[in-house]
Amino acid sequence: MPENIRTMPLHRSRSGLTCLYECGGGLTNTGGAQLVTSPTGKPKRAIHIRTHGNLCNDDHALIPVNVGDCVVSVDRHWDRVSIQVERIVAIKGDTATIERTDDLICWDAIQAAVAKSQHYHCREPYYIRQLFEEQPTAQAEDDIMKDIEEPVFFEEDEFDEI
Repeated sequence: MPENIRTMPLHRSRSGLTCLYECGGGLTNTGGAQLVTSPTGKPKRAIHIRTHGNLCNDDHALIPVNVGDCVVSVDRHWDRVSIQVERIVAIKGDTATIERTDDLICWDAIQAAVAKSQHYHCREPYYIRQLFEEQPTAQAEDDIMKDIEEPVFFEEDEFDEI
């Protein structure tokens, strides 16, 4: 098999859907995370969110997957972060064939994966559709505007000097 293609075991839901878990979290100096996204990198709906048992850096949300969905994996050691985006190219039985991709996906997915890998003893999902639906649209827009700096307008004379 080429080095950019590998297989990954899948989980089955009670109804028989093929699924992957969002999992991971951080330790003192290291961390890792795996998120599942739509083909464009948007969050997917989880069919089960674990709330009991051993949750620390373990499986948090069961998400159904289809061919074309992406898996964002992060491996962190101190401040060095390795990010890998892979696309599911085939599903056969309880195994998915995934291929590393350079396609552009939503930047929020990558940021969420890095944040999850830094969350010490993470016990919750970070990138599922339910989390984004809970926040009212107006509040989400306010949060986005906080991240954007105040625009600076230049006069024509100042623009030529830059």
